[in-house]
Amino acid sequence: MRRGWTPRAHPVPKFEDLLAELQPDVLILQTGGNLFDLFPDRKTVRPERDASQVKKFIAPFVTKAISPPSSLKKIYWVAPPISGRVSQQVQDFVVEQGRACFGQTATVIDSRSLIPYPYRHLDRDREHFIGEDMDIWADKVAGILSQDFSSQSIASMKPLSEMVPQVAVAIATSTPAKAPENSELDVVARLKFKSKPMQVNDFLPYQESMVAFVYEIRKVLAGQYSERQILVMHPAYIGLKRQSLRKYRVGRTYKLRLRELEQTPWSTVKRRDESGRIDLDPYIKVEDEAKYPGSTQAH
Repeated sequence: MRRGWTPRAHPVPKFEDLLAELQPDVLILQTGGNLFDLFPDRKTVRPERDASQVKKFIAPFVTKAISPPSSLKKIYWVAPPISGRVSQQVQDFVVEQGRACFGQTATVIDSRSLIPYPYRHLDRDREHFIGEDMDIWADKVAGILSQDFSSQSIASMKPLSEMVPQVAVAIATSTPAKAPENSELDVVARLKFKSKPMQVNDFLPYQESMVAFVYEIRKVLAGQYSERQILVMHPAYIGLKRQSLRKYRVGRTYKLRLRELEQTPWSTVKRRDESGRIDLDPYIKVEDEAKYPGSTQAH
């Protein structure tokens, strides 16, 4: 792959379909970096809010992974290496919440202890890296896995669905219910502040990004909202195509039909928020929500 090379689109198979087709004994999962985007200022953790947000993405996965007819006997979660774009507090919190969500169903490997930061071939996002450091990290993860495999017989182990069936039930019943589909907010608001969109190289290999605007509430037409200002995330790029935001001008008043961002597929899309308003929960325009790639609402 050449620098700047962009992969073609490919259909992403459903996790539960892969489990049924392949019937694996072991699952090795390396993920978690996208959860950093749940923290608007990249440094502050609000446990009362953020714990449920992290759990919302991990808990359903765990339930699928260990529920019948899953054949999985062992799960390894390889947590992200050190990131230079978020604070240690955020990274600690994500790993801690991941441990709590996986519980006894998975072995957690904290990659941050495997390789020092900064990396020698660090991408502009101060997080992704290639070259020798990538090989060192992968080799150390493989070494931990090999040692664990040699210490136990996978063939003799029972499926997780038989060993910890109560965990799947507990996770399923404790996962917060989805918000009602009609939980919308209609407001008249004046634009006060606009963040600058991210550059494409700052969010590759992903193809979408968002940008934060702050509006001053003039009138609430429908729904409930008590703050004087509201944070609205607008899509800045979709499919690597820049979205025109020229119609939004500071000082002008707009009628906005909104939904909480965390209720939508856009919730983990990379975003730039220079407002500093971490006290405000982000919203998105209902019409923008329907623009999410693959959304049936877009048609």
